[in-house]
Amino acid sequence: MAESRLNTDAGLRVVELLLLWEGRVRNARLRAMLGIHFTTASRLVAAYRELNPGAAEYEASTKSYVASPSIKAALTDGTVEEYLALVDRTRACTDPVVRVLRDLGDLQPTLFALLHRACEDRIGVHIVHGSMRSPKQSEREIWPHSLVQAGRRWHVRAWCAEAEAFRDFSLGRIHDARLLDAERPAQADPLRDTDWQTFVDLQLVAHPELSREQQRLVQDEYFKGASTRGMTERGALLPYLIHDLRASLDVAKELPPSFQLAVADPIALAPWLLPAEQAS
Repeated sequence: MAESRLNTDAGLRVVELLLLWEGRVRNARLRAMLGIHFTTASRLVAAYRELNPGAAEYEASTKSYVASPSIKAALTDGTVEEYLALVDRTRACTDPVVRVLRDLGDLQPTLFALLHRACEDRIGVHIVHGSMRSPKQSEREIWPHSLVQAGRRWHVRAWCAEAEAFRDFSLGRIHDARLLDAERPAQADPLRDTDWQTFVDLQLVAHPELSREQQRLVQDEYFKGASTRGMTERGALLPYLIHDLRASLDVAKELPPSFQLAVADPIALAPWLLPAEQAS
């Protein structure tokens, strides 16, 4: 990034993420990440300290600004996902943070952009698509309303004219797509997508087949020591969340060590789990 084009706000967010997740910010680190000069990096740190007083103090022995124990996020959400995204964008061979996460899909920008426009403008899309139930490619007309990243895969949530229902279509299985005539009326208001509009509470527990000591270990790792952990998700996305968490729905069949978490009340979630069979 050329110094003359440096986005100061973005630079300040980088300073904050480094302080939050690396515990310090060094001039050399900023220069390497942002492609800026020494003076500009120093000014960024000074500007951040003025904006967030008490967030960091200079440590002469390491020539860096060290985060205060009481530092609070002021410009970012303060999530590890933000930090990891930053590291991925600016990775250097010496970074100590390594993620074993491989995206096996081949997400095409042209397809993503077309579906993004369809979602925003409520335009129908003609697709050529295959699924596990119907591997042979077939043609469909869909009206998308949301793009979803679920684990390593991207889906488009859309009304399917053939099924006359809302369905999920994997972008990796769409082989051709074109926008339909924009004058054609949109089918099925997204507000009618009940599973999408409904938010469902999910309660996780340590798998009951673990020993008491193992359960405590899982609770300390995932639940901050509590016996359960709750979260809320759209009904349509609940199957993907459970799959990504590798949480058992049948503790008699899905056993440790493959499954260390379990859904506390899978029967109550049945109405939202069954639609996962419809994912394409």
